[in-house]
Amino acid sequence: MTSKNIHSVAGIIAAKGKYVLCHSGCTEVNAYIFCCDYKADTKLWELLERALLDKFKEIYGKLPHCNNKSGSNSKIAISKKYFKSDDLHKIISNPQSAKS
Repeated sequence: MTSKNIHSVAGIIAAKGKYVLCHSGCTEVNAYIFCCDYKADTKLWELLERALLDKFKEIYGKLPHCNNKSGSNSKIAISKKYFKSDDLHKIISNPQSAKS
């Protein structure tokens, strides 16, 4: 992860964390960063994001509170080619124990 990416993630967490803490009744915000290997001509990070959001929605019935991204079915189908459903479920249900 580059320095630019880290600052971008930190800014997003700070902005959304403040909103969540002030408006949703939450008292704590946890953020986890997941990365994937580089694959030429494929934006795996976008597919990983789409796959994790799809798995979250499958488990909990809706997207996370501050996330309103709706992906195309084609991206969901493609992401299933790269990521195993069981691995995604482990990440969603217990992110601290996910493999790095």
